[in-house]
Amino acid sequence: MVCDWWTTQGWSVKASIQVALPKLLSTISSIVIPNFNVEDKLVWKSNTNGELSFKTAYNIITKPSPSKFRSNFPWDKDSPPSQSMVVWRYIHRKLPTHDSYVIRGFSLPSMCSLCHSSQETMDRLFFGCKFATNLWKWLKLKCGINFNFQCYNDCLKLLDFPWSAQALSVLKSSFVGIFYHTWRSRNKVRQENLRIHCQSCVASVAAQAKMAGNTSCRKSNSTISSFAMLKKFDVNLNPRNSSTFVDVLWSPPLQGWIKYNVDGVAKGSP
Repeated sequence: MVCDWWTTQGWSVKASIQVALPKLLSTISSIVIPNFNVEDKLVWKSNTNGELSFKTAYNIITKPSPSKFRSNFPWDKDSPPSQSMVVWRYIHRKLPTHDSYVIRGFSLPSMCSLCHSSQETMDRLFFGCKFATNLWKWLKLKCGINFNFQCYNDCLKLLDFPWSAQALSVLKSSFVGIFYHTWRSRNKVRQENLRIHCQSCVASVAAQAKMAGNTSCRKSNSTISSFAMLKKFDVNLNPRNSSTFVDVLWSPPLQGWIKYNVDGVAKGSP
């Protein structure tokens, strides 16, 4: 406790501790304690009132993200809800891939249906499989940035870039489309024995992103990165609303009269 190290003259650190930890004395001496007759108590730094509540403990454990889009993504008004559901199921680990079967106690032979090169897991299907990797490489070229998609958090990091609102709609639609068409291609192979070419999925995702950008009511801005990406997706720009101009008719004062400036408009003018 603090009272074991504090006297009326100030801090009292034992000589043996000063020799063993010379930097500790300077650190402790820089702490100023007011001389009030109040008992010591434990204070929780993560709360403003110093008390530990269930809400504070829950927020520390779950670590909620302060970003706006992360609470809404993958749900977006410019993306089909049926496709956003696939991303939502991936986030909550609810897709029936082989690793989810293992967690539930089922032991079955596993092989990725798209690349046939490794065991199927939820993360590898969407980010490690060669089929999905080609889709992410295509999106990287469309965005015109040097960025690697290795996990879901990389998608969120890309949304942190200074895109315009219209460009974000196109980007979110592309994310949702890649997840959806990867999952759909996997199910086509397993359920119908039909193999879908990667270029077919690229064309579907590009058409979906183009439609999302052209039908969106969100505005673009003057950033070069957003302009270049929208043009690569063949999206028409939605310019911001121009400022409203009001015509003001000014007439000079009559001869012999003086117009006095009272609103500060002509400040600095004779």
